[in-house]
Amino acid sequence: SMHKHLDTSLKRLKVLHQENLDREAKLKEEIEKAKQDRLAQIEAGKEEAKRITETAEKEARNVRMNAKEEARREAERIIQKSKEKFEKLKRNLLAELETRALDLSIQMIKHTFSSEGNEVLQRQFITEIIQELEGLKKSEFSIKTENVKIKTAYPLDSKEREALKKVLSKKIGRSVKLEEKMDEELITGLIIQIDSLIIDGSLRNRLKKMIAYLKDEKKQT
Repeated sequence: SMHKHLDTSLKRLKVLHQENLDREAKLKEEIEKAKQDRLAQIEAGKEEAKRITETAEKEARNVRMNAKEEARREAERIIQKSKEKFEKLKRNLLAELETRALDLSIQMIKHTFSSEGNEVLQRQFITEIIQELEGLKKSEFSIKTENVKIKTAYPLDSKEREALKKVLSKKIGRSVKLEEKMDEELITGLIIQIDSLIIDGSLRNRLKKMIAYLKDEKKQT
């Protein structure tokens, strides 16, 4: 009976031992699985962190590139604005210099030429204007009025008046009426105005053209 009881106890110990072995094996399996899951989570975390880092770096590069591009554009805008300001200033200075050169030329002529000399010069200018008018085609005078305004530095004589009336009437196609006005600022010569058509044969205008011509010549040399 004692032997039987011992045998039963041994069998029970074996069963318990096997159960412990099974539990240990299962526990090891669960620990290994948990370890693998943890490693997988760590790897996934690393990949996510890497992706976030790369995205952040890419965004940072884009920001830097955009900032550089914006800075470059801003610099170009500033340079262009400066160029425009400089060109405007240069144009204003040139215009001022031209005006001063014209005024200086006028003053020199006024002091150099006598009144009689300027009158003689006006006669010459009127002759030239009449010749120019005769060379123009009638089609260039699409005028609907017979009123002609004439500014002169010195009064026209009757011969000049008739010559101008004749050539203008011929070109316009009807008899014209001359409205004469004195303007000493012309120095010498005349300006003819028929509606919007203006023919400037004054010395002031010739000087203006000459100064502009000299300026262009200087640019080319």
